[in-house]
Amino acid sequence: MEKIEAYELVEAYQNGHLKDKLKEIAAGLDEESNPVIMVAKYKK
Repeated sequence: MEKIEAYELVEAYQNGHLKDKLKEIAAGLDEESNPVIMVAKYKK
């Protein structure tokens, strides 16, 4: 798990560095939103 501050996600979204589900989540955030907790699942 990783905690990501909203302003970091907004900046990454504006710079085109996100994709998939994280991009969808970041599209609905602003810089003052609550942090996001990212859970990564590894493929076998």
